[in-house]
Amino acid sequence: QGFFKKAEPLYINTIELNRKVKGGEHPDTIASLNNLAFLFLVQNELNEAEKLFKEVFQIWDVQLGEQHQKTLKALNNLARVNRRLGRFEKAESMFEKALGLRRQVLGENHPDAIRSMIDTAGLYLAQNRLDPAEELNIEALERAQHTLGDKHPYSLEALNQLAAIYESSQKLDKALEIRNLGFENRSQFFDRVLWVTGENTRQS
Repeated sequence: QGFFKKAEPLYINTIELNRKVKGGEHPDTIASLNNLAFLFLVQNELNEAEKLFKEVFQIWDVQLGEQHQKTLKALNNLARVNRRLGRFEKAESMFEKALGLRRQVLGENHPDAIRSMIDTAGLYLAQNRLDPAEELNIEALERAQHTLGDKHPYSLEALNQLAAIYESSQKLDKALEIRNLGFENRSQFFDRVLWVTGENTRQS
């Protein structure tokens, strides 16, 4: 949290400088706005995040078109904000639009499409729509594992969310099995990260 708070004024200064030198709709300015919006989202400062994501989405929608990868990223991020604010109906519309266009434009195995599947399934879970949540989450998990590997963060997230869906569905044996698998995969992931970190810091 302290790191994010330190990063916030750096982003704000960069945005102000870019606006003065390059203009408010220059790609560098919008990229910085998007990064600051994501920083607010991570810190759960949702009103600030929503304001900036809206600005980013509107500019990219005009400049790049609604089917551009960046525009769809901003749309999906707006949906994530709305979900956290409890605006499930609005979030659902945005998530499903982003998912549909990402499938169509980027392909069903693209990481952004998988991201949308995980997020949309998570919304269905929050709405207690367990059957569509399970179906979409299983698809996300299978595509993530096949395309990105079973130790990728998206695969681990989809696995963890599937366990939560099974718990809500009272499929407790399946939930326990998935939790154990997720723990094993996550442990292997962190073991690998720590080994690489150790190799990079070890004296030759």
